[in-house]
Amino acid sequence: RALRDGVARLAIHDATGRQLRVLLDARLEAGETRELRWDGRDTAGHALASGLYLARLESDGGVDGKKLLLLK
Repeated sequence: RALRDGVARLAIHDATGRQLRVLLDARLEAGETRELRWDGRDTAGHALASGLYLARLESDGGVDGKKLLLLK
């Protein structure tokens, strides 16, 4: 949920910090919600290996990250 109006960007990174895919790069209104699903693929559509990944959310309000474990 967006706390205030602004641009939000959600990207998936590997354990080394390399960006693999951008799931969201859009302007959001305060209170707006988005449901996003990641299919375990990179930007080129290649299936990624099982392992640890990081979802990184950047917005005008700051940066937050969450660990994701991809299991196949």
